[in-house]
Amino acid sequence: MTGMRTKYFILLFVVIAILAGVSCRQKKDGNASGKGKIYTCSMHPEVLRTEPGNCPICGMKLVEKKDVIAGNADSALANIVSPTYQKILSGIQTTKPVSDEFPIVIKTNGTITYDTRNINNISARVGGRIEKIYIRYKYQEVVKGQKLYEIYSPDLVTAQQNLLYLLENDNSETQLIEAAREKLRLLGMSNAEIKDVEKSGKPNSQITVYSEYSGYVVNKDFQDAENTKSSMAAGKTTTDADGGLSIKEGAYVEQGEMLFKIVNNTTVWALLKIYNSDYAFLKTGQKTEIFTGDKENPAFTGTLNYLDIFNAGNDKSVNARVYVDNGSKKFKIGQLVTATVYAGKHNGIWVPKASVLDLGKRKIVIIKENGYFGTKVVTTGLTYSDRTEIKSGLDTTNVIASNAQFLIDSESFIK
Repeated sequence: MTGMRTKYFILLFVVIAILAGVSCRQKKDGNASGKGKIYTCSMHPEVLRTEPGNCPICGMKLVEKKDVIAGNADSALANIVSPTYQKILSGIQTTKPVSDEFPIVIKTNGTITYDTRNINNISARVGGRIEKIYIRYKYQEVVKGQKLYEIYSPDLVTAQQNLLYLLENDNSETQLIEAAREKLRLLGMSNAEIKDVEKSGKPNSQITVYSEYSGYVVNKDFQDAENTKSSMAAGKTTTDADGGLSIKEGAYVEQGEMLFKIVNNTTVWALLKIYNSDYAFLKTGQKTEIFTGDKENPAFTGTLNYLDIFNAGNDKSVNARVYVDNGSKKFKIGQLVTATVYAGKHNGIWVPKASVLDLGKRKIVIIKENGYFGTKVVTTGLTYSDRTEIKSGLDTTNVIASNAQFLIDSESFIK
């Protein structure tokens, strides 16, 4: 019995000694580990480093991992249970809103097209048969006073006979005679032709029609570039591109029927495309420079003359017009151009465009308060280049995240 008791005490002593050694080693290791700092990523807590740096997964700055037990238990617990949609721990770049006055310079592109104010209709003043056409091809250049065509008209012959009858049988009726002459003028006869009829005493079987405009002859179904696009979008077609004139010799025309058109390109339009984001800055009268090709100097400097309210079939842009003097014929119809519009200056509080997150019904920024990032609803104004104007919700003392887009996939934050 004595031997067994001795063995029991020896075994108990060995166990106690082992336990004491293990306890000392753990205490020593704990003290040693407490001397170093551990750094981790707030977005990827599985990343642990003994030195500061950036997260190898997302690139964010590593933060020091605090010992919750050694610190303030209440404060640590508050950080842990704080909802993710209220506070975000992160090392993202920050910025402050800036109150400044920015010069607004809008660059865009466009096309040279006809000035519709210089598209003139040539219609038949009297019905009859086209005897001769002096215009042989489309886009033939004509000048004011040039012969266009000759026409035979029974109505015109009758009107001449009435004038001759009055002159021969009742020349005292000056009012009736003058009315007969006026009717011939309205039917297209010139004063010289009327005098020839009175002098010869015989009506002319056909008269010559002269151009009242200078320009280029096109078919009656000619459309300017803007209307052509609209017609094509609506499924309509035009025959103006077939190369020849639609009116022929020997054709019968009715009074008032349009025969062809004469367009003048001494003034043209620069039809510019204005995107919706730039529309609010523009108004008529602003200085505009038109450039051709890759030239640095403007080919024409004028003003913005007209802004469309909307553009049918295109919800991303509208058209603006600049009336361009083309007396030197340097601009060609259909030519591509670029333009610079100087839209003055705009004063406001501006933040980077990427710092504003559009959630549909509201817009927010990520604001830094008390060392944490949270959300703040703001009201925005104009957006220009890479800047967005803040109407309300921020002032120049606030600190916000430079880029709020990293939260676009954070569902709990957005909700």
